[in-house]
Amino acid sequence: MATVRPEDFTTPNPGVWRFDPVHFPRPMSRIAAEVLSPAVAAGTVIGAQRYGALTGALLLEPILRFRYTRVAPLVPRPAGNEEQARAAFDRIVQEHPEVQARVAAAQRALDTRLWVEDVRRWDSDEKPRAVAGTLALAAVDIVALDTPTLASHVAEALDHLATTLARHHSFNSTWTIPLGIFLTRGAEWTGLNGGELLALLKGASPISSGQTPELEALAAALRSDPAASQLLESGDAPASIIAGLRALPGATGEAARGFLDLHGFACVGGFDTVETYALERPETVIASIRAATGREATPPADIARVEEATAAVRLLVPMEHREAFDTVLADARQCYRIKDERGLYNDFPARGLVRRAIMEVGRRLRASGRLVEAEHALEAGPAELQDLLAGSGPSAEELQARYAYRLDNSDATPPATVGTADGSDVPAAWLPEAVRRVQRATGAALQAMGGGAAPEPLAAAPRTLRGVAASRGVYEGPTRIVTSPTDFARIEQGDVLVTLATTPAISAWLPLLGAIVTNFGGPLSHAAIVAREFGLPAVVGTGSATRTFHDGQRLRVDGAAGTVEPLD
Repeated sequence: MATVRPEDFTTPNPGVWRFDPVHFPRPMSRIAAEVLSPAVAAGTVIGAQRYGALTGALLLEPILRFRYTRVAPLVPRPAGNEEQARAAFDRIVQEHPEVQARVAAAQRALDTRLWVEDVRRWDSDEKPRAVAGTLALAAVDIVALDTPTLASHVAEALDHLATTLARHHSFNSTWTIPLGIFLTRGAEWTGLNGGELLALLKGASPISSGQTPELEALAAALRSDPAASQLLESGDAPASIIAGLRALPGATGEAARGFLDLHGFACVGGFDTVETYALERPETVIASIRAATGREATPPADIARVEEATAAVRLLVPMEHREAFDTVLADARQCYRIKDERGLYNDFPARGLVRRAIMEVGRRLRASGRLVEAEHALEAGPAELQDLLAGSGPSAEELQARYAYRLDNSDATPPATVGTADGSDVPAAWLPEAVRRVQRATGAALQAMGGGAAPEPLAAAPRTLRGVAASRGVYEGPTRIVTSPTDFARIEQGDVLVTLATTPAISAWLPLLGAIVTNFGGPLSHAAIVAREFGLPAVVGTGSATRTFHDGQRLRVDGAAGTVEPLD
């Protein structure tokens, strides 16, 4: 099947649409497009209302199945010249009930530091609700279901995914605003860049590197249980070890089941339901458990270094702003973990549970001769899955063609933006002050997430790539290209990981790495966060590292300069 070309990407819809390579670097499945789009839109509206942004939904458009997004304005720029449009917009602000409510919400959010309350709400209400939904679905023996009940289970899993995605995006502002305030105010007060400021958050989000309480509880139980530890270190197949851990009696078995039932269904290859979940990669699960069992608590020296760095940065802050600096830093540290927690405890396992259900549909259809491969069922949309179970729906050839398209275009390079400005965006200077502050902070955090167009190679050294300086340090070592979970097992001690972007699935292999290089991302991307946590030099957002370098090639990674140079 022919691959797509950059000139093929067009849209009849108004506005500028931005490619999202951090979350979906490859073509999306129909499930991701049809379930994700309305759920994300609903969640972003909830967050905007709560925090007072004058924005509408985060819109999604799959252009040739690649994910493009655009934030719709709540109030488009009025018609007329600048003076007329500004006067009309000011009247809307004064008279429109929804706009007035948003302005009041923005002021209230800033005055009360609403994000602190929302972290408590996440911990006490929303996170337990997400976990309960996941565990209920995970407990179902889907192989034993008859066809009508399986159809109902598929619908329930999709509903759970939609609910978790909406919840995920309703908490966007809970971390973006305090992090954005910290980045913008910190830069104003100190002159430091995002990577330098974010280094002060080291240790505030251990969950970003896979250190969940459930995994740590299992690791602690294994360390105190010699028989279970012997099972973990046996030469048995990883799947057999997992089954053995799950069957153990007492506290160790309970801890194993608590970890596996919740985190075992997290998608490890990306954010689409076509990606494998952890239990489908038992070697990854066992590697994570072994790494956690051998991991020590954060060394006092690391804590002391963060405290020393914080004190040094604080000295750069003008005296009259130091109390405010302490507050914004404390808020950033408190809210930092929400960025990844709302995925790990919420929609990550929901995606895996949807995949599990669809794969059971695929296995049954393949056994009956209805599909060529069970995995082709992942290319069906929600309604099509119900039709397939009822004996109709898309043909085997159609689903196979969709599957082939995704594989053929997995390395495509869509343009960073599609469409043209339609003049609907309101200038930031027109916004009420509280709204402007909220949206500025959000924008700063999202910019630090990274993505989009990458810089060109250095003119003086065209084989050298430059990107975002995400974690300081210099390292020289061999390249290890990782583009899917199947590549993890090839990682060896001292490798330079070169990948599109990272997810928590990489956590078990982080102690082996010498440095990290990614195609996509910024100083707040997952790769940047875990690199700082592990003290690894990292350059992110290079755009083409996976296509520029090759396995085994020696690289020099300069995490302060943001450059990656081949040495041979």
